[in-house]
Amino acid sequence: DWQTTNDVFGTTNNPWDVDRTPGGSSGGGAAAVACGMTPLEFGSDLAGSLRIPAAFCGVYAHRPSYGIVPMRGFAPPMAPRTSIAQPIDQSTVGPMARTAVDLTLALNVIAGADTADGAAWRLSLPPPRHSQLKDFRILVLDEHPLVATSQDTVRALNDLTERLRSEGCEIGQSVNDAPDLKDLTRTFSAFLMALMGVDMPEDEYDAAATHAKGKAGTSRGQSMTMSHRDWMLLDRHRLGLAAQWAETFKRWDVVLCPVTPRTAFEHDSRPLEKRKLDVDGSQISYEKTPFWTAVATPCGLPVTTAPIGLDAAGLPIGMQIVGPRLEDYTPLAFADLLESRLGAGFVGPTR
Repeated sequence: DWQTTNDVFGTTNNPWDVDRTPGGSSGGGAAAVACGMTPLEFGSDLAGSLRIPAAFCGVYAHRPSYGIVPMRGFAPPMAPRTSIAQPIDQSTVGPMARTAVDLTLALNVIAGADTADGAAWRLSLPPPRHSQLKDFRILVLDEHPLVATSQDTVRALNDLTERLRSEGCEIGQSVNDAPDLKDLTRTFSAFLMALMGVDMPEDEYDAAATHAKGKAGTSRGQSMTMSHRDWMLLDRHRLGLAAQWAETFKRWDVVLCPVTPRTAFEHDSRPLEKRKLDVDGSQISYEKTPFWTAVATPCGLPVTTAPIGLDAAGLPIGMQIVGPRLEDYTPLAFADLLESRLGAGFVGPTR
């Protein structure tokens, strides 16, 4: 879910407006960082669980390149319990903080080989591509073909774009310079559903598989019960998308885009299928909440989320800074330069 509530601890509120969610699933960590309760938090990110709370609470987060931060110790091991940490497809563990500098310090500590792999390899990430803001080549994406984005969010991103242009940055705004966002989102969703099917009770899985093969079968059910052959074909397609991203990053250093369709929304405890997102008066499916985060997820790209302003209601607006795979220091350095050069950074809750 993209909210934070459970039967043990109850509902976590957004420090900017307690009637709204801090996002999820790491909403508690984001709220604590925003309130000043802690300078640093950690969480995992599969469907935006770091990036969305950071955006909703006005703090920074970094989703590392897939595979560079061990999953060991983050959560209880899956059955059967083994001494080997089990990676989760598309999921990473990363930090949240009030500055990009703190994100970098945290990444330096947590990134590297897992204990079981440490005898064979060491991580050595390349330095950021540039040390001055004006040298960055920036691709800006502000429209998603599968989900509407609020005018306040687009306006904040466009305002920042113009400030970057005035700093001397080279700016591109053609969607043709990036892989197809529709394809990326659908690929992400298919892998996500396949992962969700793994831990289904056997009888439920069999029923879902039977239904998926029928005339009323949905792409969601088909992905949840796909064969290993189909998964491998999808993975081959993902490699093609990764190759397209590699071409994108030959031309551009970072890609800027929204985190979510809108800013933090009011708490909603209704069943998932009954929830809607209000985007400038239009009702869209709640399940489209992570569609912008799907831009980077399936190909394991590093993403730094940074606050870039407030909407008309005084709620934080976040932005994704997507970098080339295994070049985590590039989006982190860019986020830090935004703060030091343009003053775009963390501002504590004002209510």
